[in-house]
Amino acid sequence: MRVEVEDVALRELHRRGVRAITLRLVEEVHEWTMCCCGDACVVSPKVVVEERAGRGARVEADGVEVYVGEGVAERAGGVVRLVLRDGRFEVEGVELKSSYSVRPYFKELPEWG
Repeated sequence: MRVEVEDVALRELHRRGVRAITLRLVEEVHEWTMCCCGDACVVSPKVVVEERAGRGARVEADGVEVYVGEGVAERAGGVVRLVLRDGRFEVEGVELKSSYSVRPYFKELPEWG
């Protein structure tokens, strides 16, 4: 896995005096909501960028130490790119698919035909 840092993001890291960052995978759980089959709960993964050293695989990228958490490394597509959007650091190149759970209203779900 390779980590690239966008030029604008790199300048901002240097301006803030940040020498190490950690990329960590977290899951946002949304409230149970009603759907046609029952109550559904959506879990959305998200990559959080922390401006400090942490746990995970250590990668050097343009003079910045990047610690890539296990969950991020598993979902990375080979190249992870750190970008700056609206003053916040974001990560590209990580596959983030939401999942859901359904508590059915009935013991058996109806057959849709």
